[in-house]
Amino acid sequence: MSTIEVKQFPEKNLTVLAVRGALTASEILRHASQSYTTKLVLWDFRNTDFSQITASEFATIAQFMRGLSSSREGGKTAFVGNEDSKLGLGHMYADLAKKQSVPVEYKVFTSVKEAKKWLAIV
Repeated sequence: MSTIEVKQFPEKNLTVLAVRGALTASEILRHASQSYTTKLVLWDFRNTDFSQITASEFATIAQFMRGLSSSREGGKTAFVGNEDSKLGLGHMYADLAKKQSVPVEYKVFTSVKEAKKWLAIV
């Protein structure tokens, strides 16, 4: 089980989710359904363990996000990771979301600063 700190910045149309610990697919779905109220989202996965999520669950997450994303159409989601495995999972998810026609742009970064620059909030 993980701890997910959610911060919303309405003036920047931004939601930041910082994850610590072993993350599950159900936690992602729950937090996304509660927190995806902005066009811009930053997931900080630098302190996250993804070992509890299977490849098929990543596909399910992408499919679920397609249903949530009508209000975020044209938005951006940045993933921040600090290990090759986390960066690879971010890229894999971005590919799955594209195949599911999720109308949000995804990009993977190694620093929060780079992610915020891409989101145009710095």
